[in-house]
Order: sequence, then C-alpha cells, then structure tokens
Amino acid sequence: MTSRETWDSRRGVAATEFTLTLPIFLLIIGGIMDLGWLLVSDTAVIQAARDGVRRGVPLGLDEDPAAAAEAQAKVVLAELGLPCDATTDCDVTASLAPLGEHYTLTLDISREYTPLVGLLEIEPSLSASFTMLLENP
Repeated sequence: MTSRETWDSRRGVAATEFTLTLPIFLLIIGGIMDLGWLLVSDTAVIQAARDGVRRGVPLGLDEDPAAAAEAQAKVVLAELGLPCDATTDCDVTASLAPLGEHYTLTLDISREYTPLVGLLEIEPSLSASFTMLLENP
C-alpha cells in the first residue's frame, strides 16, 4: 500500500467518525443551551420578584406599594429579556397582608417558560415569590 492510499483511507475513516459523532455532539450542545436558558430565565424571574418587593417596601400604605412592586417587577422582567406582554402567559401579583401592627408585601410571579431548542423535558412555567415587611405602615 502506498502512502497516498494510506492517507486517503485515513481521511475516509475520519469523515465517517465525524459523521457518526456530530449528531450526538449537537444533542449535547442543544441540551446545554436549554439548561442554560432555563437557569437564566429562572434567575431573571427571581430577581424581578426581589426588585419589585424592594421597590414597594419603603412606600407607605397610602402610596400603594403593591402597584409599585408589580410595575417594577414587569420593568425588570422586560429589561432581562422576559417581558410580560400579550405574547406570553405571565402573571405578576402583589398583595398586602397584616402582621400584627405591620404589613407584609408579597409579590408572586408566574411566567411561561419557552425553551430555546426544546430537547429537555422541563416544567413549562417559572415562578417566584418574595415577601418583606413594609418599612412605613
């Protein structure tokens, strides 16, 4: 066998190996992308809940802290690339609850999760809840 024939057969083997491993490699990359997007989306929902409550907590009851918290959470979600608009199933709800002489502000966010690739079976919704005591009841 000449060196030219050996070189051609090696190239053929490499091309065959590449053809067989490429789909597996792409599945792994797609799964990593889906998992990464899930973590980014979940972190964004949690951050929006925290920021919304932190916006409403310093306000007094006469300034409607629940509405301020909801508005801030929607702004944060939009800034992080997960807007709550007519194209998504998104629910942002803030509520006040008495706690002795004080009040607590709770913000609940539930948002539809849309995977990038769709290779992983993942719960189709993300949710977060955050509660803090009002500073100025």
